[in-house]
Amino acid sequence: MTSFFIPGILTGLFAGSVVAAYRAAVEFLCEVGGEVFAGARDNIWICIALFAGLFAVGAAIWALCKKMPEVAGGGTIAVKDRIVGIRKSRFGTLIAAKFVGSAAAIASGLSLGTEGPSIQLGATAGEGVSHLFRKNADNIIMAGAAAGISAAFGAPLAGFFFAFEELSGREGRKNYFRHATVAVASVTAFVLSAVIFGPKPLFSLSAEPLSATEHLLLALLAPLCALLGWAFTKLMVVFKKLFGSLRLWKYLLLFGSAGVVGIFWREICGGGSGMILSGPSMSALGTVALLFVGKAVFTSISNASSAPGGILLPTLALGAMVGAGFALAFAPSATTAFVILGMAGMLASAGKVPVMTGALVLEMTGCYSLILPVAITVALSYGISAIKTPHGIFDRETWA
Repeated sequence: MTSFFIPGILTGLFAGSVVAAYRAAVEFLCEVGGEVFAGARDNIWICIALFAGLFAVGAAIWALCKKMPEVAGGGTIAVKDRIVGIRKSRFGTLIAAKFVGSAAAIASGLSLGTEGPSIQLGATAGEGVSHLFRKNADNIIMAGAAAGISAAFGAPLAGFFFAFEELSGREGRKNYFRHATVAVASVTAFVLSAVIFGPKPLFSLSAEPLSATEHLLLALLAPLCALLGWAFTKLMVVFKKLFGSLRLWKYLLLFGSAGVVGIFWREICGGGSGMILSGPSMSALGTVALLFVGKAVFTSISNASSAPGGILLPTLALGAMVGAGFALAFAPSATTAFVILGMAGMLASAGKVPVMTGALVLEMTGCYSLILPVAITVALSYGISAIKTPHGIFDRETWA
């Protein structure tokens, strides 16, 4: 038991602490940033100071990513490289660089989320714990990644399944000690997160179970999510190749664009938590469609910059808009339920991590009464999208 229990506990505590601090920092900076962006609309001096700050942050992040390429982007691919031995990380330096760089990028208004950095921060913290033990370093790094998701979203099952589906190789899935270490770390990080942030779900949504007729609508929702998830992934790839290796002036232009968007269309900035929470109250199909297109394009541009930040949460926000629009068209009395189902369908299609997707959406919302329709939507969306491509947004092959 000591071969997995003690490493799991230590990894959960260390990774959970790092990610909890990161989560709190991002929430605080985004709150302050929101006030600054709002003030810039009416005060020219605040506006000038805002753009000067954005250009300075953009230049600093560009230099940081150039010096430490593993800091760029979400970080999941870098974690995979570390596990298979392609890349050796600089433990303490990487945690500090990813923490500060990602928090600054998200607070600057880029359409990026906290989940990718949370995974990398957790995995890097796990690597630090692995130095205390002579073997099973890969198991502990995976446990740290799982703890990162667990602490960031209050989702221990999702953390476990992400490590199992996305980080473990075929042989690794047969490793009992790996599973046990990951499970212990994920639960430990969840408990720590619940103590700090409270035991409530990240998004407190309330939805009634679907009727028999509404279950039949899943046969329409799932293909729609599969198509839009595939299209969103392709859009991100197109922008990534279009921008290519960014020069400094292009990077500054991107951060300047984030300033404009942040002042005039704050809803599509950041990870998209506001869009998810407002999804059930949407009343105009045109507004929903506009938010979806704006968020998809801005997320693609933000991701193309390779700034530190994830795309899982923006994908969930897009799914919330898909579900809200679908409900307005076909089931206005079940908007909240279809917002949740849209989130599940979009992430299953774009991410190709179906089991983690189902667990994450249920744990994030607390709507366990939707477990059957979530499972159906995830299975259909994933299955249909996998016909087109087996790779998702967490795979290197998608961006090659």
